[in-house]
Amino acid sequence: MYRRLLAALAPLLVAACQLAPEGRCERDGDCLAGQHCSASICVSNLDTGDIGASCAADADCDAWSACDAGRCVLATGACTASLDCPSWATCADHACVPLAGRCGTSADCPTGSGCDARVNRCLPSCASSADCAAWQECGAANVCVPSPGHCDDAGGCHRTQTCCLQARNCAGEDHACVDPALPPLVPGSVVLWGTLEAGRPGRSAIARLEPRKPLDPPSFPYVGFGASAYGLRAFITGSGELLYTQHESESGDRQRIRVSRQDSFAWDASLSWWRYPEATAANDPEVPTPACDGAVALTSWVVQRGTGDVLYACGGSTYFDVTGALRLSGYELHAWQADGSMLVTRTDATGTAWLALDPSGNEAPLTGFALASGETVVAVRTSVMGFRLVVRDAAGALSLWEVSGLYPAIGLGEYPPVAGYTPLQLALAEDGALHLLATKDGPSGGEVVLRLTLPTATPPSEKSVVYDEARAPGILWWTTDPSIFFVFADPATSRLVTGP
Repeated sequence: MYRRLLAALAPLLVAACQLAPEGRCERDGDCLAGQHCSASICVSNLDTGDIGASCAADADCDAWSACDAGRCVLATGACTASLDCPSWATCADHACVPLAGRCGTSADCPTGSGCDARVNRCLPSCASSADCAAWQECGAANVCVPSPGHCDDAGGCHRTQTCCLQARNCAGEDHACVDPALPPLVPGSVVLWGTLEAGRPGRSAIARLEPRKPLDPPSFPYVGFGASAYGLRAFITGSGELLYTQHESESGDRQRIRVSRQDSFAWDASLSWWRYPEATAANDPEVPTPACDGAVALTSWVVQRGTGDVLYACGGSTYFDVTGALRLSGYELHAWQADGSMLVTRTDATGTAWLALDPSGNEAPLTGFALASGETVVAVRTSVMGFRLVVRDAAGALSLWEVSGLYPAIGLGEYPPVAGYTPLQLALAEDGALHLLATKDGPSGGEVVLRLTLPTATPPSEKSVVYDEARAPGILWWTTDPSIFFVFADPATSRLVTGP
């Protein structure tokens, strides 16, 4: 029995005597779990040089990997599969290689072409912007890319803008970046024409003024008026268009009347900031003033209520329409009703008289309205019934009158006093609210817009500040985001604009 047991155990005892010393091996089976036999030594399965293996230096890793924090990782530009590469490249021999016609830099492109890094494509090289389309410029890689404010299928616009591609989505300039369309201006309201940068009238912008709100601008400022138009006469038509005077010193101090068209900021993708529109009058149609062309300067013009038609004077008291036909002579025109009646003044040896002219041009006195000594008319506009005038007396008090050649004048009331402010300009809204662009008295100074209402208004006789330059943010730079902006007023050149 004992002999039979020894015979059964003999093979196992022999095998035990043949076990290699700990850590030595001849095959993987001689090692513990998680190890393998390498050069007769059991080593960790992680110490292979493969991705994720432990390492002390780059030499411990495969040629296409590197040692980082004790682990082998892919070297820059290396790969194990195409998924490790950019979309424009494929993995070949553990290296990311550009696909045909694709690139990471211009070095990947054949002679005579460069890499458009926006789309990682090889394009024909350019020496200057003259080699490119009108909406392009020669970029840093010597390939044609969209110039600021322009775009293509690969982009170029800010996220808030639309790329205008005529064949698809808009009728504007092809390859132009277009801002969101702004709602039309309201002819019965009053807006502030100022500048996005204090002291720089060439950055003109329109801000809408709302009761009891310091400033209520649209999502983008209404821009597109050059410095030559800043501070001159302007009207909002019945359709919400802005008509303005453009002064052209380069053409003999000529003045033109133009219809404003919204301009777009130019997003400069290379600098990641906004540029103010250039050549802002280029897309603004000119209102014809043939009677002034080549003769004397445009001196005055008025817009008709409702229609938006224009009468203009070339010096003196003679007014013409856009065809050059004579429409009024011997009077100064102040307001023009939709039915053709006019509010005018006539000056002769006896003084200046305010009159109405019926649609046929016949004089009609303003019954019940006469200016006392020291009184002046400081604002006028058309109304539903006729015309409205704001009168300032010798003491500075302001009152509103409704006048017409058809019925006696009506005194509508006196506005609250404006002590503490020096008025610069006044504009009358359709609802009778009087807006004053003024400076604060005292050492602090600064520009404000006051909104004055009559005793019959709701709330009655209110004086509210609807704009205060002191409320401008301390740090404000519209070039980073035009939806965050402030329109500054300039006491010499800013103005309030309203309907006729």
